[in-house]
Amino acid sequence: MQEIAKGAGSDAAAVADAVSDSDPGHDIAAPERPRQAAHTPSANEQGGQADSGLSDALPTGTAFAAPVKPSTHSAHATNACAPASAFAFVSAETLPAIVVADARANDASANEQSGGSPLITERTGDFANDYCIAGIGASAGGLEALCAFFDCMPADSGIAFVVVQHLAPEQKNAGADILARHTPMPVRVAVNGMRPRPNEVITTPPHTTIQLVDGALRLQAQGRQGSSDLQIDRFLASLGQDRGDRAIAIILSGGGADGAIGLKRIEASGGIVIVQSPETATYPTMPRSAIATGLASEVLSIPEMPGVLLDYARHPYTDGPHSLPPIAKIAGAVEDILTRLRNQRGYSFAGYKHGTLIRRIQRRMGLRGILRWNEYASLLKRDTRETDALYQDLLIGVTEFLRDADAWAELREKVLMPLATLSATHEPLRIWVAGCSTGEEAYSIAILTREVLREQGSTRGVQVFATDVNAAALQTARRGTYPSGIAALLPAGWAERYFHPSDDGQHLRIVRELRESVVFGAHNVLADQPFCRLDLICCRDLLIYLDSETQQRVLSQFHFALRPGGTLFLGNAESVGQQEDIFLPISRRWRIFQHAESIPQRSGDGVFETLPEPRTSSSRRSIEALAEQLILDHFSPAAVLVNDKFEALYFSGATLEFLNRPRGTPTRDVLTLARDGLRPPLRNALRRAIAECKSVRVSARLKQATGFQPVRITVSPAGSNTGGEALLLVVFEHRAQLAEAQQEHSESAQIRQLEEELKSVHEELDLTVERLESANEDLKVANEEVLSINEELQSINEELESGKEEIRAINEEVKVENQQLHASIESLNARRRETELLFINARLATLRLDQNLRIRCFSPAVRDLCKLLAGDYGRPVTDISPDCIGHGVAEDAAAALAGQSPRARELRLSDERWWLRQIYPSRTSDGQIDGVIVTYADINDSKENAEAAAVAQRRMAETLEERVASRTGQLRALAAELSLAEERERRALAQDLHDDLGQVLSIVKIKLSSLDHSERRGKMRTPLKEIESLIDQANRSVRSLMMQLSPPILQTLGLSASLEWLAEEMERVFGVAVRIDDDGADKPLEEPARTSLFRAVRELLINVAKHSGTQVAELNCLRDGANITVSVTDNGNGFNYPESVDDLMQHASFGLLSVRERVEFLGGQMHVDSAPGDGTTVTLTIPVGDSSTHFPEETP
Repeated sequence: MQEIAKGAGSDAAAVADAVSDSDPGHDIAAPERPRQAAHTPSANEQGGQADSGLSDALPTGTAFAAPVKPSTHSAHATNACAPASAFAFVSAETLPAIVVADARANDASANEQSGGSPLITERTGDFANDYCIAGIGASAGGLEALCAFFDCMPADSGIAFVVVQHLAPEQKNAGADILARHTPMPVRVAVNGMRPRPNEVITTPPHTTIQLVDGALRLQAQGRQGSSDLQIDRFLASLGQDRGDRAIAIILSGGGADGAIGLKRIEASGGIVIVQSPETATYPTMPRSAIATGLASEVLSIPEMPGVLLDYARHPYTDGPHSLPPIAKIAGAVEDILTRLRNQRGYSFAGYKHGTLIRRIQRRMGLRGILRWNEYASLLKRDTRETDALYQDLLIGVTEFLRDADAWAELREKVLMPLATLSATHEPLRIWVAGCSTGEEAYSIAILTREVLREQGSTRGVQVFATDVNAAALQTARRGTYPSGIAALLPAGWAERYFHPSDDGQHLRIVRELRESVVFGAHNVLADQPFCRLDLICCRDLLIYLDSETQQRVLSQFHFALRPGGTLFLGNAESVGQQEDIFLPISRRWRIFQHAESIPQRSGDGVFETLPEPRTSSSRRSIEALAEQLILDHFSPAAVLVNDKFEALYFSGATLEFLNRPRGTPTRDVLTLARDGLRPPLRNALRRAIAECKSVRVSARLKQATGFQPVRITVSPAGSNTGGEALLLVVFEHRAQLAEAQQEHSESAQIRQLEEELKSVHEELDLTVERLESANEDLKVANEEVLSINEELQSINEELESGKEEIRAINEEVKVENQQLHASIESLNARRRETELLFINARLATLRLDQNLRIRCFSPAVRDLCKLLAGDYGRPVTDISPDCIGHGVAEDAAAALAGQSPRARELRLSDERWWLRQIYPSRTSDGQIDGVIVTYADINDSKENAEAAAVAQRRMAETLEERVASRTGQLRALAAELSLAEERERRALAQDLHDDLGQVLSIVKIKLSSLDHSERRGKMRTPLKEIESLIDQANRSVRSLMMQLSPPILQTLGLSASLEWLAEEMERVFGVAVRIDDDGADKPLEEPARTSLFRAVRELLINVAKHSGTQVAELNCLRDGANITVSVTDNGNGFNYPESVDDLMQHASFGLLSVRERVEFLGGQMHVDSAPGDGTTVTLTIPVGDSSTHFPEETP
């Protein structure tokens, strides 16, 4: 309801209200809500109001349903105007009610498109449906609560129970066996197609989704992980759709928010919601979520629930056929109830349909187990809580996100998209959501508008005004927190962009930016002034709860509030009725209308008035009709159409000559407007025409400045309007012949005129006497009422006196509490003074900023440091010079507001001192970030000390480096000298071998050769040959040893030739094939460096032969500018070089260390690239003519 009901407009109860009001005297309370029928407005209905045409088409006692939302699988539901890419709405799997009504919606849609009458189906009657079904939802700790519930529940309640629990897929359903021990009722596990029966308990199997469709259970395996979180929501939604006001929802102990969404369908269908009190629940999260929706009919402990259930199930509201008591019998009690609501809550339900009010009151009577209306009216006088509960019940605050997805898609394509493309204006879009309830619809239209603007790249802002009369619902809307299950109802991406999870993980909260774009406020659309200059009004499922006259008044207010060309978005069961001349249809099916432009037309008295612009459709007036109307306005007699209250409804012709426009408040009373001389005969003629139901013609004299002008007045009955009021047409004509007779001073004519006037005066006097007598009777009744009120006032005065004593006692308590409060204030003041002293004496410069980086407070030290003044409170910190507060304050504060770690910077401020600035978030008691704290610590002394220490350390390092460089030079010189000494020794040894042993061996061989011709050789030939072979072998060994000690080729031919000889020796001695790659460039190394490099390469090749496990190696010798690079590569075993350095015994690492030391002493570098199983490459780089390495002169 808006204010009345949100969300119930599309259910059966909404249309039932419309029908029940069309026949208020009927004995049937309301047509039974649908289980086997569906109703979609036909083309004939769409042109009328929400309730027009239904009562004539509906037989007494017929069951019917309100329009249902078409299934997304239905061909009739396809919206050709809305592309699929616009936004993906909820599938039928998510909303079971859509699945339930799918086939019915298809039939209804096809019937509507064919132009037929509303689809209304009779009840089949093959099985009884007049019993209640209770859906019990429970989760964690629920089994204990269920056992306690069935321990208390009688076995003959007449209610069918369906228990829906969260069960893991692998968990065996032992609930049926356990519950069977706590109730004599049969307990069964649900199977597909099973029908719940009274006095029976049904439990659900694990990993299964259950729904109630046409009185039978429909089971479906859960299709995706996590869908079990919505089991209870799904079942309750289908239960409300199927059972209407015989649906009962019971929420017991559990974690999460499952069930909070399904409750809306139960409430909208007229059922009841009972929630376990959180104080008695083992896990209160699920009960609290249900209570937070504001839809709980009762919040009870488990032992209190059976009594309420029995009262409700056996009440005439649910037990047997739906019926309303005769209006005449309950009129007084209903008036007392509505008066009580108006006095206590300050809200009048005048203008609401009687069927709605009576059925909702009956619902509360069923909850309280009360049968008599007078008894319930008395209860309201005693129990203010019941009055509040009834008030909330009448304001059916049920809504949801994107209800009727196709309607929203149509609104997006035909309204919001054109608005977003209007680049000529920078004014924000102004949208009013009337009757916003808990805010889902307001946030839906705000999000949808933002999405459209984002897609179109528009910079227009959005202002959404959301109003309602329900303060509790508005409070929920302002919080913007909803059960996490709504994510399944939203298009893809909306939940991530516009919501963030709450702390409990069971709810979603609207993001701040979106929340701030929606303004919620209390507003009564029936009494308060509307907003103005609006682009769009969204008022869905409000008008169906109002009577016809109130509907038209509200629509007129909406027309006033909209800009020309603005849009009105109504519910599927609503229309603009007789206001189609001011609201042009954009989409009749989805009830989207546009504010009609206006054109000026001339009124009867020559003044131009604003009338609706002619329409181009068949319902608009044609050009011919407009021309005829203009001719009538200019040339027809002066006439006015009035109702039976003598109120002018329409003027035609020049009526200003006969009707005056008096000063003061405007009036439509034609007798007040009549000029002098016309009033008595006009009154007489009007009364006679009403009494005799025929035309009456009278003569009158119109008083003018030059005398009296004869006039003839004709009053003719003109039927009645749609409200049942009699209409009369009054025509004024000048009579020239009477004027001539008056000029001739015809005495007879004057006498006859006077007699008629006298007769009229006598009749008016008689009427006045009758009115006076009636007024006297009214005064007597009023006097009696005043006496009765006086007695009541005396009684109230006595109550006030007793209340006065209570107030005195309360006043004493307030004084005591005031004293305690005063003491608390003094304590707080003392703490505040201590805090101020702490800030002053601590000399800690502290500054606090809010979330907008505005200065909230600062310590005296900051005032002196940053040159702040008392007037800087509330000033943005970015306005302060960076020389005073340092650079990067805004960036560091933004990071702190985002929850990042505190930022610290060392700064040199305007006082030429060093400060340490730290920025960290300021948190409230509940952990929310509400600003940042900025502190400045003086680090100038420590900074200067650190800089002095750094300078001293740098100087020490430079001195140490110089000493190290000197020692390194000395070590290199020593190493070179050692290398030369070694080389000299090697040459000496090689020379000795050559000169001594080599010469001796040569002589021995010569001597043996001289024995070839000796006569004794025959006997000694073989031994001599062996000796000669040994001598040759020894000679080769000597030469090899000489080459190893000091190869002459290295001295004579250079490094490249020596490396080639070395490759041949490696293959000859070790069997390792070495491939040499030499760039052929000159490699002018000094003799010690050349020898050291040669021996390093020889050491590496020997390591390959001994440790690599391969017989192939590659040797590269290149010159790169001032460096010579030699690399030895094998594809053998490889090894971990860092680990082998630590262990000198592995992989001949001692040799590698020796090679590295030799190379480094020569000013070069060694690089080892090896991995186990991936071979090894050792690269040696030696500078050519390195000036840093000085070798001593070699002495011969």
